[in-house]
Amino acid sequence: MTVVSAFCVGHGPGLLAWPERPSAEIATPMFEAYREVGERLRTSRPEVIVIFTAEHFANFFSIRPSMYINIGDRTHGPQEAWLGAEPRTVPGHPDLAVAMLQHSFDHDFDLAYGHDLLLDHGTIVPLDLLSIDRSLPVIPVIVNGLVEPMAPLRRYASWGESLRKLFEQRPERIAVLGAGGLSHWPGMPEQGQVSEVWDQAVLDGLVRGDRSVVEVMPAAGRTEAGPGAEELRAWAVAVCASGSRSAEVLNYAAVPEWGGGIAVVDLCVGGS
Repeated sequence: MTVVSAFCVGHGPGLLAWPERPSAEIATPMFEAYREVGERLRTSRPEVIVIFTAEHFANFFSIRPSMYINIGDRTHGPQEAWLGAEPRTVPGHPDLAVAMLQHSFDHDFDLAYGHDLLLDHGTIVPLDLLSIDRSLPVIPVIVNGLVEPMAPLRRYASWGESLRKLFEQRPERIAVLGAGGLSHWPGMPEQGQVSEVWDQAVLDGLVRGDRSVVEVMPAAGRTEAGPGAEELRAWAVAVCASGSRSAEVLNYAAVPEWGGGIAVVDLCVGGS
């Protein structure tokens, strides 16, 4: 089989912790877009979800891997009690996860890996807002977009391309999620600022199938996009691993109350 659906979404904790803070004109269509993605994902009938996302010091402190994959049979979260999400144990898919790990090694991508992971908002927010069935296996893949130094964006895009070749050979029906971004300043005095110019440059590139936006960080508005823009690395892997050649933006908004620019995007693969 291959990738049956793929999406990129924001994972801002405010979406769950403070859903009432933005105006209804902003919040209602955003939550409707997440619900629509959840429905599209379910319609694609995946047997496993691979989510590329960030990790915010729930597990990694003095050691910060560029790429980490959980190969265990379960993970759990959320790490943040204030997130307001019901605690959940998330089943894994060790067979596919180990295959992804070995394939990466065989193609010169060195991953860290482990058998357990404490999930934070980077994973829990998408799973909750998309109403992912709690019995559906999920493979969390952590992409460092938080702590410098970071591998270049093109490295993650290349890794995604390599994973796409593996996915095409696998028997499972695979859904791919990229979670994070867009422009924001997490936990900084500038939090709440948004670079709509930069955000739109990313989204416009994905819509027209321009892979350069996930291979080289878009320059438009870059200096105003904040360190949270580095989470585009997770989107880069998802876009390239899914084989996406176009995209549909279901919703985008600059939401200072939730910390930045938030988008919900269908990568238009597998008939989704």
